[in-house]
Amino acid sequence: MQGPGTAVRVTPSRQRADEWAVVLAAAGTPHWLRRRLDGWAVIVPPDDAPSALTSLAAYDQQNSRDSRSPSSNWHAT
Repeated sequence: MQGPGTAVRVTPSRQRADEWAVVLAAAGTPHWLRRRLDGWAVIVPPDDAPSALTSLAAYDQQNSRDSRSPSSNWHAT
């Protein structure tokens, strides 16, 4: 999808933009990446911006929790 939209995040890293795109895809949020002078923008339809920001914030929170505890995803069987 291309066209008018709202940039919910911008990063100089294409890899980081791709990570955010996966998060939005998993949440079912339409999105696309656009290269701009200030970096890679993750664009969503304006009506989807609030839910996209919520999904990305949840990802950030989970990601920061995992980075503080490297073994948090490991479970003994």
